Amino acid sequence: MADKRDLLAQLDGVTIQLLKSRVPKVSARDLSFLEDRMSKEELFPDIEDAQDRSGIWERLQEIQYPIPTLETFFKDRICLEVGRSVLRQLYVPDPHRKMTLDEELGEQYYTSVPIMASNRQHRIQGDLYDFWRFSFQYGFEMTDHKRCVRTKPGTQRAPTPIEELHERQNLWKHLFSLVREKGFSTLLVDELPAHPVELSPLTPCDYPTNVEEDLPVKRRNGTPYRDSVEADHFALSREVLERPWSSPQVTAGFARRSVFLAFFRYLKEDHDRQSVPAVETNDTVPQEPSLWNPNFDDLIQNTMIPPEEIEATVFPVFSTPQFDPTLVAPAVDIQTLSCFNMKFIISGEPDKVVPLPNIQSALNKFFEGFSKNHFYIYSRDNPTRGINGRDCYSLYLGNPFLLLHAEYIGKDLSQTVFHESTDQEETRRSKKRRLNENEQHEIISAKEWLDASLNELMQETPSYRVDMDLPGDDDNIT
Repeated sequence: MADKRDLLAQLDGVTIQLLKSRVPKVSARDLSFLEDRMSKEELFPDIEDAQDRSGIWERLQEIQYPIPTLETFFKDRICLEVGRSVLRQLYVPDPHRKMTLDEELGEQYYTSVPIMASNRQHRIQGDLYDFWRFSFQYGFEMTDHKRCVRTKPGTQRAPTPIEELHERQNLWKHLFSLVREKGFSTLLVDELPAHPVELSPLTPCDYPTNVEEDLPVKRRNGTPYRDSVEADHFALSREVLERPWSSPQVTAGFARRSVFLAFFRYLKEDHDRQSVPAVETNDTVPQEPSLWNPNFDDLIQNTMIPPEEIEATVFPVFSTPQFDPTLVAPAVDIQTLSCFNMKFIISGEPDKVVPLPNIQSALNKFFEGFSKNHFYIYSRDNPTRGINGRDCYSLYLGNPFLLLHAEYIGKDLSQTVFHESTDQEETRRSKKRRLNENEQHEIISAKEWLDASLNELMQETPSYRVDMDLPGDDDNIT
């Protein structure tokens, strides 16, 4: 929007859903999809100025990463939670100081060669970038977190339990050795090799394999799937991440690297601005007392007891505030509700609350029919501010327990409510009195449309049952 707040205020819910996770500069299919919606004015319908629309379209074509929304952010955090659960096993957290994971890991860095504080920080940032990369690459194999089952039959063979155990042990040994080799102090681990364990070679691959096909939009986030394990591993390898993306296709690998870079690009960019010469480190890294002698298979489940006393105060490596996405509430516990509740009000009829099945396309069609049939949508908390039908689904996604009201107000008044700035609450009250006397046929027509639309909506899910006469005297849903 080119930092124009007035344009941001005109952004509607349908546009957000259409833009979500599209990558117009990478995928010709995404570009064509958005161009078609733009020409039909389904994108940014409330922005009418030709110059503004032209500027938006020019900037839109240059976006080369999945367009994020609040919904995708919480899905992206799934991988972040898994990566964090891996890296937190490298050290004993300090219970007396509130620090980010990056700061606590940074304090474990040691070198016998004096270096400038700025060089030290840049070097630590480069190493942290690599540690996070590895935890994103193999986190699901190192922990008990599970990937989503594939939606279509795949060709990748599922590993046996013995193979999984052996792989998990090697991955943990590799990570601990890598961290210590970089100069960071970690907890002692039995049978830790002097150098990182050699891992199985990665197979260059991606998903989907058909170059004429893009990854489905709903999969372009941090939710990992079983049918793209090898593609995910390859995309997050150090060598592949260093290369710019050159394929004209949105794939699982592209989605995975995009999520990772969205969270941790700042570590790499800060590190690259100041190239730090290699510094010789003392081969003997100070050893921590062996508080813990883990079995790798139970590594995540074990509880580490922090020391009771602090011998010295050490200031965090990052003296300036750092964005720490791990401080946001976890996304793994978030579940999408199967239905949303809406209250319907028609003069002369009992109010009723109806649970609507969570089917995006069907609901958007249903909501957009309200203005054509002279219903006024609002929230009980702010009844004087009308809500556009295009925005209802996004509002429900942001607040699944929201109870929106849809009130029939009649043809004449709907034109005032939707197109003019008036005292809506007073007008609606006076309109109720006129409806009872002069517009009974319009009330009947509105009720017939509502009943037919609700029946059609429920038919989208045959197993879904709803009581169409559910009482609606109380706005509180239990």
